[in-house]
Amino acid sequence: MPVIVEVKLPDGRLLEIQFPNKPTPQDVQRVVEQILAINQPAASKTPPQQPTQGQQLAGALRGTLQRGWNWLRSKLGWKSPQERAAEIAGPAMAKHPEAMAEMARIEAARRQASALPGMLRDAAIAPGNLAAERRYGSALKSQKAQASTGSQMEQVGTVTQLGNILSLPQRGAVAWAKQAASRRGAQGSKYADSGEAFQDAAEWGALLEDLAPQLPRPVRQAMAVPMDILLDPLILVPPAKVAGVLAPIVGKLPGAAKLGGMAETLHGRAMALLHPTVAMALEQAGELPSPNNIRRALQFADELAGSNLEQLVERYPREALALAPEQLLPAGQQIDKFAVAEALSSAFESILARLQQDLPVRYFNAHDVVAAARDFVDSNWDLIDRLQKTVDREEINTILGQMAERLEEAGFGGQDIADLLGSIQRLAGVARISTLDAGAVEAIRRGLADSQKPSGWQRALGWWKRAVTSFNLPAGAVRNFFGNFLAHYLAGEPLKLSPRPFAELLKDAFGTTTFTRAGDIGADVLKRGEPPKQAMARAAQTVADKAGEIYSGADKLAAAILAKLSDKPVEHFLIGESFRLPERIEWLSRVGLVPFATWPTWIAPRLLRGAWENPARWHRVGMALRAAGVQEKDNNLFKPLPGNRALNLEPFLPISPYMLSSSEGDLPELLQRWPPLAIARDITDALAGAPARPAALSTESPPLNAAITTLNYALPPTFWNLLRLIRPELFADIPRSPLSPSDYLWRLMGVGIVRDPAQYAAIRRRRELEKLRRLMRRVGVRESQMQSEQ
Repeated sequence: MPVIVEVKLPDGRLLEIQFPNKPTPQDVQRVVEQILAINQPAASKTPPQQPTQGQQLAGALRGTLQRGWNWLRSKLGWKSPQERAAEIAGPAMAKHPEAMAEMARIEAARRQASALPGMLRDAAIAPGNLAAERRYGSALKSQKAQASTGSQMEQVGTVTQLGNILSLPQRGAVAWAKQAASRRGAQGSKYADSGEAFQDAAEWGALLEDLAPQLPRPVRQAMAVPMDILLDPLILVPPAKVAGVLAPIVGKLPGAAKLGGMAETLHGRAMALLHPTVAMALEQAGELPSPNNIRRALQFADELAGSNLEQLVERYPREALALAPEQLLPAGQQIDKFAVAEALSSAFESILARLQQDLPVRYFNAHDVVAAARDFVDSNWDLIDRLQKTVDREEINTILGQMAERLEEAGFGGQDIADLLGSIQRLAGVARISTLDAGAVEAIRRGLADSQKPSGWQRALGWWKRAVTSFNLPAGAVRNFFGNFLAHYLAGEPLKLSPRPFAELLKDAFGTTTFTRAGDIGADVLKRGEPPKQAMARAAQTVADKAGEIYSGADKLAAAILAKLSDKPVEHFLIGESFRLPERIEWLSRVGLVPFATWPTWIAPRLLRGAWENPARWHRVGMALRAAGVQEKDNNLFKPLPGNRALNLEPFLPISPYMLSSSEGDLPELLQRWPPLAIARDITDALAGAPARPAALSTESPPLNAAITTLNYALPPTFWNLLRLIRPELFADIPRSPLSPSDYLWRLMGVGIVRDPAQYAAIRRRRELEKLRRLMRRVGVRESQMQSEQ
């Protein structure tokens, strides 16, 4: 029989519960707890918080903007790939989400392939990638679509990109000529229209082959070479000429003066960043660190290059104290004391003259005047130094009063005190009134930098620099000799024979002891400190100096030939003794961040001027490389040779174009070639089980591989090439090297014959796998050792 029980809940409510039978108190309590547990979440819920008025307004504005954007997109036909795919497919395809997603990826790829910015970029750096099937294929791959066109856009190297940019005017002229011929009914045999000619980077020779295929091939080639040289639009309209024509017009536009001032300010900031000490000295002197002021200071510092540090401190004591008070404080203060003593010498001469009146014979002379003045300055330098640094009248009177008290205590008379105080008063504020000479400050900074004792790292870095430059004979000297001609050709040097005899030019070039380019790299570091005392060390230093002279001789010989061909002095083609790196770049070179900075810093402005004034020469070099079949792959510029070999052309370039680029996800070349990182990485890899460098000398012992890698950095490349030539059985190349003994002989002479770079990727993967296998074997050995110990 059902039983109804009335229960009072904790919150005061009455609840009737029906039970099928008479319940026990425990049954009632259990049911009450279940009811409370069920109703508890609902009871604990708080009412939803109402949005504030600001939130409501923001939401309404957001919704209005979204509706307006959707309306504008519908009117202009702008739709997302998903919306466009749904529109094309219709409602029936909505049931197949995978197909809809693939259609959306295809639509996104179509838009990516036809994007105007990408097409303009490829038109400049890679015209071959303008083909629709290539662009569409690469876009499908990047969008991860299943569809494919069977072709991809080609990866274009840095040198090829630069060549395509320089050939853009000529490609446009050839395409225009093709279009003009097509309008007049000329049928081409190679290109259907001007677009194909532009995509193929056609030159005048290709246009002759297209429009006049009936001409014999030798005739077309003979006509193509002068046409490519003479009909280059860059000859008529170089950037310098265009800028010269547009400059007066742009100068009359509103805001041109303001833009010019901003450009001058940015230029000054850039120079101040490169020369912070000069900029600091100019600011302390109350001058603006403008480009002209910085150049003037640097020019004066170059004029002071013949003075040593002691002479500079003696001549410019205040500049020395302002630059490095800790190191030059004693010398600078002593020179400053001498100057003050000289200023007070007239007062002491009067004092001693009055004392001489009371003496029967002459007792004092000029030396006594100087000694008395210097002794007085030394005894009262604390007050004199304070006096020179202040212009406050009250403080000046206080210092003079303290000086008068000291003079009275020392026994000076009233007239003597008056004369001394009159002379001393003229020294007030001298340090504040006199300005620093920025050029002298820079000259002293250079002297301090050169006099610093090199650290162990700097000495090791200096040795490595010499190992890969002046010790790498004759290969390095030969490459420098030929590289000079290409560098100065690109710099736009004129072709004009000099009337001076070549023997006289040779005498001028070799008559100086100046090391050029990298011949003195590391020499300043290795020669600092005490000269070597042991006979072996002196002999090594002599060999190093002789190697530097031979290495520099290639540059001097090239300079004499260039002077003969351009009618310019020999010094124009040599790095002079007064040339100095900017302060920031000099620091980067000393610590090894940019180990070889002298030649790039010296030649880079000339190359930029040549590209600005005569870019046609750069274009001709690019055409010559293309005609010779030069290729680029993985930051390698090479000419393929038979037998999986190649001729490495990068060492002959004025500056490596791959410093900021990387290959296969590796670090940029600038960091890969940074000695600290490269040495540490290679040695630690060798200790971890990776092959040694060179890999052909690898052993099963990681410490021995690390030692071989260390020798690889300590010895010049010539040593390893000579060792391969003499003892080839020591090298176990995997895969086997295709180079013959004659190839290594060519490498000794500076002709870099290497493996085909197409094999480098496979070799790197093989080395990584070998490194992983060795590491796994070492881990396995350690695990077995641990288990045996347990």
